[in-house]
This record gives sequence, C-alpha cells and structure tokens, in this order.
Amino acid sequence: IPHLSELQRKYKDVDVTIVGATNEQDEQKIRDFVKSRSMEYTVVMDKSQSLNSKVFKPSGATGIPFAAVIVNNKIVFSGHPMDPKFDKTLEEAAAKASSTRKEPVALPLITQTYEELMQLRPKELRQILDDRGIKTVGCSEKGDFAKLIVENCTKTQYYKQE
Repeated sequence: IPHLSELQRKYKDVDVTIVGATNEQDEQKIRDFVKSRSMEYTVVMDKSQSLNSKVFKPSGATGIPFAAVIVNNKIVFSGHPMDPKFDKTLEEAAAKASSTRKEPVALPLITQTYEELMQLRPKELRQILDDRGIKTVGCSEKGDFAKLIVENCTKTQYYKQE
C-alpha cells in the first residue's frame, strides 16, 4: 500500500514502525511482491499466525487491508488503513513517541592553557582531538597534541552525535 510507505517516510525519525503482514508461506513470492511494489515499510511473514491471533482477531478485524496502532501493547486503533481515524490515531501516537534522531551534543570549549594541557596524559590529549575529529597526523610528542588543542579547541565549538 503506497499510503504505508508514505507514513514510514513521514515517521522515519520517530520510534514508530510501519509493518505489513502476510500469512503467505512462500518467502520468495513475498520478497518479489514487496520488491515489485516498492514497499518502504517492514513486511513480516506471519507463519505462526501470532499476529493473526494476537492483533487481528482481538481487534475485531473482519478483512483486509487492515491496520492497527498499538501503543504500550494495547490496540488503540484497528481498521482500514485509509480510515481517517487511522492517520489521526497514528499521528497522536507518533507525537508521544520518542525520537530516534539523535541531536548533536556540544563538546565543551577547552579552557586550559598549553601548560595545563601538558599536565594531562598523552592519551587524554589525543582523546580531546579524536572527539572533535581533528587529525593528529604529524603529532609525535605530547607538546604537539597540546599545541593542536590550543590552536583548534579553545575558540571553535565542536559537536558529536549521541
């Protein structure tokens, strides 16, 4: 369903997973079908019929296509994926979901002087540079690392991905 691929793109940065399911047993047939339809969401094979027994039947579903929104293991919507209530319920659930996108974290500016940095171990100096993505090629002595830090890390704000 193109609508589900669109939703997967819309919620890619949120802890929301769009899943399609089938009880078809032929794996290759499913792979070919998914590939031919450019499905951008997860499609699971329900060989054990667990989705059928734990989601489809308890929701009162009577046919396909079928969609469910499950929050904290509770079905909060079940029905046709084109039902406007599906989008509304999914949007509300996504707004409460945690983000999977990690925001960059600012690394502290280095305030130590060259002399203070020289009191640190070479490994600590190298770590300051590594955290900031500063290449240490050509640095062979502790003083080289400290000088590079003073030149690059006292006025420039660096970030790392958490």
